[in-house]
Amino acid sequence: MTHIPQFLDWRHARIGDPAPCVICRRPALMRDPGTQQPKHKVCAERALAESRAEGEAA
Repeated sequence: MTHIPQFLDWRHARIGDPAPCVICRRPALMRDPGTQQPKHKVCAERALAESRAEGEAA
């Protein structure tokens, strides 16, 4: 099965003071539009891809 990358729509994400990304712990300015947690978009997309890959493997 061919995997199509999933890109998240963060056009409405907020910007805040630097805070540790909840995934990689490096400083992040962006806030997840759904949870308002500090997070890099690339970290969120990578985590989504990994969870989907785990789901396909099961």
